[in-house]
Amino acid sequence: FSEALLVESEGESAQVACAMEGISPDTLNVLKKPASSLSDDHLGVLCQLVFSEAQDLKNAGSSTDKILSKHFDGADAAVIKQVHAAVLDFVLESAKTDLEPEDVASNLEEANVSDKVASKLVDGFREHKAAIRTRLQKIGHSFPQVTGMNWRLDYTLRSSSGGKVMLPTYVISLKTLDGLGREKTVQFTCNREQLKDFLRKVEDAETQVERAIGSTK
Repeated sequence: FSEALLVESEGESAQVACAMEGISPDTLNVLKKPASSLSDDHLGVLCQLVFSEAQDLKNAGSSTDKILSKHFDGADAAVIKQVHAAVLDFVLESAKTDLEPEDVASNLEEANVSDKVASKLVDGFREHKAAIRTRLQKIGHSFPQVTGMNWRLDYTLRSSSGGKVMLPTYVISLKTLDGLGREKTVQFTCNREQLKDFLRKVEDAETQVERAIGSTK
């Protein structure tokens, strides 16, 4: 038998803000210039094809030459291929990081992408995002995102063998979100030393990520 004195303190849940991480500057530059040079008809057809391919990645880009001859007769083939690759990259990265259409619009505006290009990407992303994310989930593995954390501190005051003890036990609850938007809570307990070790490992992981990001700049 044991009695516990509960001291509880909950942290604020925090959504991880998504930005343009993972989208290369080259992709954004193509969306700004070559993509804007396409006619409305060509741009519209190209975006429709990309959103269709993003839901069937096994065949994405496999028939670019056939697409050129069928839909873009008279257009600059090099530009079409360049814009096709950039739009596909942008759409997949935006879906992978679970951006909302409003986030996509803000990112495109920040990158100075023309309204003509941005409107077609945002409208298509709004319509097809769910299907694209479902497809990405099926073909690859991604770890759940940690979206929030709660914790509490339990003290054991008396043990079954008698005698007074004051052993702290930390109860940690991590709120996670998987690639399909499903929420889950992962809970574990640890003592003070285990918690310190856990925090050290998290700090070490953060340092390694910062170094990796710094080396790519």
